[in-house]
Amino acid sequence: MKRFSFNLESVLDHRKLLEELEELKLNRVNQSILEMETLRQRMRDEAVECRNLLHQPTPGEINVEQMRHLVLYLNKLDQEIHQSTLLLIRLEEDRRQQSEKLIEARKKREILEKLKDKSFSHYQSELKGMEQKLLDELVTERFGLGDAQNLPGSNTNS
Repeated sequence: MKRFSFNLESVLDHRKLLEELEELKLNRVNQSILEMETLRQRMRDEAVECRNLLHQPTPGEINVEQMRHLVLYLNKLDQEIHQSTLLLIRLEEDRRQQSEKLIEARKKREILEKLKDKSFSHYQSELKGMEQKLLDELVTERFGLGDAQNLPGSNTNS
């Protein structure tokens, strides 16, 4: 009997590849989220330092120009923190969508793998059936020859 071959093997391979690609995309989105959260936290820390500098009493004259630069910088940091928060919201939505795509790709692959498993099980049962039939024929032939020689009408001494 021929070896087992799954006629949809190329489709299964393609679906595995698609699943891997979706997983890579999800990993990239997760990495972007991590990087953006890290950047946002650094900006928050820097904003806290700026606020502390503004509220810190300074002995002597107040440098108005330096204060103005700190306030402008703090405003810029607040805007960038807000922008990074908006970007994180979009990235979270991208992650949700990408997770759904990955789940769908995984389901499609698993369906084909189950079909392949069923096909292989059917192949094995056919193979066992053919093997049993061959064994039955061999046994029948062997005992059939022995019985033909020992028939009551046959005389081997004549």
